[in-house]
Amino acid sequence: MEEVLFHEVIKDPPTKYVFVQKKIKLDKNGQIKKDAVYYLTANLFYDGTHWAIKNTVVSFAKDWIIWHLKKVPKIEKCRIEITYHHPTDTFDLDNKVYFWIKIILDLLKTPTSAQIIKAQEYNNPIKTVSVLDDDTVRFVDGIDMKYKRGESAIELKIIGRHKQEQQSLF
Repeated sequence: MEEVLFHEVIKDPPTKYVFVQKKIKLDKNGQIKKDAVYYLTANLFYDGTHWAIKNTVVSFAKDWIIWHLKKVPKIEKCRIEITYHHPTDTFDLDNKVYFWIKIILDLLKTPTSAQIIKAQEYNNPIKTVSVLDDDTVRFVDGIDMKYKRGESAIELKIIGRHKQEQQSLF
């Protein structure tokens, strides 16, 4: 039987990551380069951003939201409703929510043994709460994106079935 497994309004989500220059660098015109700003939208995955910067931005976003997801129980199957609260209505909902749903699903799913080995090989720890076997449609069969005018927040609702832990007979 389906039930609400998790529901939380997470206030003040970051909207950008600022890459602060550690050393003063000059552009081709001799002007001091400004800090680079990367917006937390789906464009990050498609605009040609260097993979190392993309990894840094994704890690920043995961660090920001993972503490809220530690309250999510083990899930057998679910659907997700995500509502992006914001005071204005002049942005693309899919662009904002796609970024956050990608981050959230990456944190919820359990890494494969191949991913664990690769992470260990590169000394790059995997950030996860491991409550979902995978983020395929076998386990997540719906994602609903919504907008609501108000103070900046991400409202996350996970509806589904708890995962029943198998009991050992011995």
